[in-house]
Amino acid sequence: MNKIIENDFSRIDLNLLTVLMVLYREGSVTRTAEVLHLGQPAISGALKRLREMFDDPLFVRSARGMLPTPRAQALMTDLQPLMENLHSAMFGAGEFVPARAQQLFASASATGANTG
Repeated sequence: MNKIIENDFSRIDLNLLTVLMVLYREGSVTRTAEVLHLGQPAISGALKRLREMFDDPLFVRSARGMLPTPRAQALMTDLQPLMENLHSAMFGAGEFVPARAQQLFASASATGANTG
């Protein structure tokens, strides 16, 4: 069972979740540190806290790098869309796609305006 107390979100550090996502994608503590502009000790420390938080090793060393455990894979299935939505909410939704727009737009033109 994970050590996160239900509804106690104040103890969750979003930076740790970012480390989890990048480590999952990169498969390497070194590359994760480079991508996040942090040192390897910082990533190792974050991984230690994540392991304690979720009561799971999350990643195991192998000849192919850091491989995610089934728990890490399950977490990523849930966390990926949540973090993307959080990023969009905080930093903008990105490019405007008219076909997906749900807003109502109104336009007006002056009488007798040349439209041709």
